[in-house]
Amino acid sequence: MNCFRKLHASFFSFLGLGLAMILAANLSSCITTQPLEEFIVYESKPTAIRDTFNFVYRKEKFDSTLSPKAIYTLSFWSPQFYEFENPVIFSVDLKPYKNSYWVARVPLPDNARIVSYKLTGVSPEDTGKYQHYHVFLNDAPVSETFYRLALAKNFAGEPIDSVLFYLLKERALYPKNFYTYTAYWHYFHQKYGGTDSIKAVIAQDITNGFKVFYNDYGYLQSIGLTYAYTLNEKQKAFESMKQLYDNFLHPLNLVTRFQIEYQNDRKESILRILSDKYSGLSLTTDLHFKQLYDYMTDKNPDSITVTRQNLGKIFAEITATNRRTPALKNSRFTSMAIRYLYRRYAEGGYSRVVPNYVREVIQPNYDKDIFDVITLIKLGYFLSGSTDLAGFAVEESDRAIALLEQPSFLKYNESSEVETIESPVLNEILREDLRGQAYYNMYRAYFRLGDVVNAKSRFELAEKFLFSQKVELLKDAAYQLAKDSKKADEAFLQMAKAYALKPDPTILQWLRDTSRSRLKNQKLEERIKSIREKESMTMPSFSLKGVDGREFSENDLKGKLAVIFVWSNRSRLSKSFLYDLQVQYSKFRTRGVSFYAISPYLISLGSEGNNFGEQTQYSYDFFQAPISFFENLKAPYLPSAFIIKNGKVILRLDGYQKGFISQLEQAVQFFLNDDLLGTGKKSN
Repeated sequence: MNCFRKLHASFFSFLGLGLAMILAANLSSCITTQPLEEFIVYESKPTAIRDTFNFVYRKEKFDSTLSPKAIYTLSFWSPQFYEFENPVIFSVDLKPYKNSYWVARVPLPDNARIVSYKLTGVSPEDTGKYQHYHVFLNDAPVSETFYRLALAKNFAGEPIDSVLFYLLKERALYPKNFYTYTAYWHYFHQKYGGTDSIKAVIAQDITNGFKVFYNDYGYLQSIGLTYAYTLNEKQKAFESMKQLYDNFLHPLNLVTRFQIEYQNDRKESILRILSDKYSGLSLTTDLHFKQLYDYMTDKNPDSITVTRQNLGKIFAEITATNRRTPALKNSRFTSMAIRYLYRRYAEGGYSRVVPNYVREVIQPNYDKDIFDVITLIKLGYFLSGSTDLAGFAVEESDRAIALLEQPSFLKYNESSEVETIESPVLNEILREDLRGQAYYNMYRAYFRLGDVVNAKSRFELAEKFLFSQKVELLKDAAYQLAKDSKKADEAFLQMAKAYALKPDPTILQWLRDTSRSRLKNQKLEERIKSIREKESMTMPSFSLKGVDGREFSENDLKGKLAVIFVWSNRSRLSKSFLYDLQVQYSKFRTRGVSFYAISPYLISLGSEGNNFGEQTQYSYDFFQAPISFFENLKAPYLPSAFIIKNGKVILRLDGYQKGFISQLEQAVQFFLNDDLLGTGKKSN
């Protein structure tokens, strides 16, 4: 009676309700009451017996030359609401048993379950099989059997009708498995769309169930999850959770209140409660990042006030010094908070405004896990802006360069906020750019100290390696060179390069003033066009398939202006810009600008929409690309943005920069107008 399904190699990257669903999937174990030997002889299928999982491989004719190995995925979990852990992959060799079949027995920890497996070293027709299966007890499926089978069918890409069929069977057999209700409403909504009539059908089903389970904690949680993440009605989720006896402190209620709250002080009060009561909850970390990035990115310039900046600084100070929540440090939240503080302190005069209770935490020797090589380089940059602290900038930049010599100079764990795409090729590209950033910091610091010789040598090294901050490097060099009248032409050339790489009104004004007085006989426009032609790169060849099945290649970029935005589910910062990208798309699409969001990993839009971008609030195109795409583009950073015109990359934003979206918007506007010198006329 066991049912086996082939599955693709997909780990549980799921969305919205998927977090709760996956938890339930992992809570059920593969159990049989049959003795081990009897099971192997008659069934010859893998199963879990008590605390041991048994891998079995049998052929009609035993072949002793084979060396089968099981590659299996263990999912570790802890019994907390709305919490799950990422799968971990292991392997084990199967041993021959009585020259009849191969077997391996794996003891299972109490907090782990086998999710899936594949066999290697076996006959070709048996390679790469992933299996999920029913669990029966006394000829009847145990609780969550059909629920787990429904999820397995969804992961295998089977029609949603079959997923809904098994979820209904689970509801009929085990009406108190409330995760099934959450999943059913989610997939029903996914199949039929988010129209008012479909929402009304789901609401009626919720009401019918409420008549029976009005006092049941699990059912009320399911309602709250559905309103919050399937129907995207946060206020109704909040209202439904009021009926729980501990509604004020329930994690789902706290999360929902955070999402509908507008005042930052109230949001941060909610975060403090989550930190105290649910410090290990993944959403506690996610919401801390959301609040920090809201302050850090300053997406709405009109809302930036001194009060808001101070609120952001205080929030970062309090959370960065919070030692009671290790999950924040492990996720690299603390590193990001400290970088934000550096920026704020630098803007206000670094040495004068740092509170005593923060000084210890932001010292680079405080915690090596917090001060990774990128954080050290960011520190060096801000220190290099102060004459008093320039010596420290040189010291910290030297430390960063030494760290870059190590094979693994940047390490992520499963919960880390990720800001780079990893591959051997991209790691080397990243290493060189970070080395260039460190030399740039030293160049700035030596100029502050009046050491022109060392400043010049560091500039040459920075120019050799650096690409992510090349415009800033060229601008700094131009300003310094312009102080010497004998080097005015050289200063002009550096600034012209900067403008060619990234159009900026302040640079243009400087160039106009300089060209009038010093380069009257040379056309400024021709000089800049020549530099841009030299510095731009042809878009590498590629062929991608969109989330809607549409194909996309470099040929689609010819004869048009396009924006490629590089993001990932593992980078909360890059994901936070997806909505801003939609705003830009809505603004420019009528003028013929195309927008593409491209990720190196499985695309999942979380509560914003369904897997692979279906029925989301985003109307631009999403693509998943192989690592080679980013290697050819020399794009290791998350987020990054590239503007392509007529098949050539004419502008790139590598990694997060202050005013990321506003810089992108300004550049798109500039290249649309094609007005190189801002004269009101298109360039020839």
